[in-house]
Formats: sequence, structure tokens, C-alpha cells
Amino acid sequence: EQKSEEQTLGDIQTMIVQTIESGNNQIPGSMRRGVATMGFWSAVATGQIQDIDPSTNFKMLMELQAGRPAPAMSGDPFNTPAHLAVDARNGNMYVADGYSNARVHKYDPDGRLLLSWGESGTDAGQFNIVHNVTVDREGYVYVADRENQRVQVFDSDGNFEAQWNDMSRVAAICMDDADDPLVYLGEYFCGIASNQMGENLGPRVSIMSRSGEVLARLGTHTYGDEPGRFYSPHGIAVDSKGDIYVAEVSWSDFGSSMDPARQLRSMQKLIRKRD
Repeated sequence: EQKSEEQTLGDIQTMIVQTIESGNNQIPGSMRRGVATMGFWSAVATGQIQDIDPSTNFKMLMELQAGRPAPAMSGDPFNTPAHLAVDARNGNMYVADGYSNARVHKYDPDGRLLLSWGESGTDAGQFNIVHNVTVDREGYVYVADRENQRVQVFDSDGNFEAQWNDMSRVAAICMDDADDPLVYLGEYFCGIASNQMGENLGPRVSIMSRSGEVLARLGTHTYGDEPGRFYSPHGIAVDSKGDIYVAEVSWSDFGSSMDPARQLRSMQKLIRKRD
């Protein structure tokens, strides 16, 4: 169903371009365009990472599969992976193994495990749901450490470099293709039921520099249906024009428990205002 509601948010114009109906089917936790094969890497809840080629009717090209779901919090790949990023310099892959594990796994382009890092906790280098990951052109790895409400930055060998605090629950992260890329974050609401009317707690989209400076935040109020408001930003992407695409798990987090249950918008496109 196509919609064309628009609203101006500062220098960002918001348009809902499509409402995606949610259902009860098993779906990937996330999908990511892969540089190494030009397919789509999909992290699925059964403990697999799949490379899917859209030009061949979505034929699977490659699979990273440990042969079993690893025991919870074992550190082994994989329990329930949430996301994958590809290093454009060399095709190395970083897997966010975040649900019931607290680990980032690094693979070479042939699918060989090179190293893993992380453990459960709140200190630097520890994780509380490794939910999304992205890699910049220098090879630094940015991890959305969702329930610790931060982004952690590592070098390509998993050594801790920095962390960005004062966040909401960061569920999604990506970068644009500019010479000095911006970082785009999708954040869940970080309050509880008694303060759900509060403001500046998410859900929202934040735009940041690679040094961790907040440049813009989109979404002041808590969850809602209006254009430019969110429920549960679960995935984020940006195109060559700077337009932002936000995917949300609105049905599973909210719509399914409403009385009566109802379908909610699951995708928004935020259009950068043109001069």
C-alpha cells in the first residue's frame, strides 16, 4: 500500500513511502548488502548467515553455519546472529552475534573464522545485545551495543578504541558513502511504562560524526503513528542522496499486543530536504 504523507522535521522532510504488512512468518533479523559478492547477507534466527543473490531469484551463494545454534553465552558462533557488515577494503565480514550471545565474529571472504571478541557485561569491550555493526573505510568497526545504550568502536583486530554514551537503546547503525561518512543510528525507547510520555528518550534516529558528535536527532516524542515518529527502529540504511530508510519491528513490539491487535507501519523513508 503506497502512502504519501509528508512532514518537515528541521532540515529533513519525512515521507512514508510504503507500509509493509507484518505477519507471523520466520523472517531475517536483518539484511545487509555485501561488497564481497554484491549479494545480500541475511542474519536469521536459526543461527545462520546467508549470502543471497537478488539477480538469480534470491539464490543462496554462501552460508556461514556452525552446524548448530551455539550454547547461550558460550562465545561460539552462532547463537542467534542479528547483523553482518562487510569491510569494503578486503571483503572481511563481521557478525553481530547478539541475541543470547555477546560476541563479534570476524570471517574472511571464504568464510573462515579469523577471530571473535566480546563478553557479557557493561565495561569497555563487553556487550549487552550486540545488535548491529558497520565498518568504515579505515576498517574501524562500530557496534550498536543496544541494551548498554551505547556505540562501541574497535579496530579490525577487535581492540577497543572508543565508546559513545548518552544514547537511547541503539538497535541499528549504518554509514553513508561520503568522503567523511556520517553515522546513522536507529534507537529504541529507553524509558519504562511510568514515563512513556517523556520526551527525548527515543524511539528516534540520530545522525553523528565518526568522532561521536551528535549532529541531529529526528524524533522528540515517544512512539506514534505520525510521519517522523517511530515505534521500534530495528534496521537503518541511507542512499546516495542522503535519504534515510528506517525499518521497524512495530508488529511484534506493539501491534500484536494491542487490543484489538492491529498492523502498524513498518517502514519509513526520511527524505533529506533539497535546497
